Amino acid sequence: MSDPFAQAAFLLQAGGELQSMLVPIALMVAIFYFLLIRPQSKERKAQAAMRSSLKKGDKILTQGGVVAVIGQVKETEVVLDLENTARMRVVREAVVRVIESKDGGEAKEDK
Repeated sequence: MSDPFAQAAFLLQAGGELQSMLVPIALMVAIFYFLLIRPQSKERKAQAAMRSSLKKGDKILTQGGVVAVIGQVKETEVVLDLENTARMRVVREAVVRVIESKDGGEAKEDK
């Protein structure tokens, strides 16, 4: 049989090592949050706000590289006028950015 006091001392020492390992892990979680998770969340919110504010006449760029003017805005999609020769329907999520707003202003670049 071992000494109960020696066992208690070992358990206290092991608990201290566990606490000293938690500090770097918590620090790494905080770094990941501020460098990766938070900026992605802000970008997603900005994209959602841009897509919800689309209006007829805006010149936009799609994920496929198509530059067009919005002819009609629906709930989940937009109808694009391509050089006044053709029309194309795309979902709102395919819109990457607004190049020129209907109000005549250039869209600002977020970089």
